[in-house]
Amino acid sequence: SGGYLWSSLLAVYPASILFGAAHAAAARDRWAATGWIAGVFMTIHITWSLAFWSSLASASISRHEGRA
Repeated sequence: SGGYLWSSLLAVYPASILFGAAHAAAARDRWAATGWIAGVFMTIHITWSLAFWSSLASASISRHEGRA
């Protein structure tokens, strides 16, 4: 069902970010950077996502008002 899918996604996404951050930190032998890498990635991903959805919403509103 849809609830199971979303809960799975919400569980796997942070784990994937932490795994990727740990991998990047290990490749550079800078384990202390793991938290920073994960935080920066999440910040970039959240802000890009918000901008994308905001752009879609504003484009939809302008079409309904007769603007192109």
